[in-house]
Amino acid sequence: MAAIAIPLGWEVLATLFGGLAASLLLAKTAEQIIGEKKKGSIRQEFPGQWLGATVEEIEKAAKSGDPSARKAKKLLTDKRFDK
Repeated sequence: MAAIAIPLGWEVLATLFGGLAASLLLAKTAEQIIGEKKKGSIRQEFPGQWLGATVEEIEKAAKSGDPSARKAKKLLTDKRFDK
């Protein structure tokens, strides 16, 4: 039986596969996510010090109150910036 590959966004994968997809997303750097899923214009506003950081690192810093990490997290999660 052949498998059919259907391209899905990371949000759908996270819903379908839960922890596995979420852990794959958290392991990606912000730069990878921006390149794959976000509009190029996001780079103008995205805090440069977080481009090489993983989503997990950004979320941790945002929870601890870092304003630039909060901005980075918002830009990565806001649907308005999706391709």
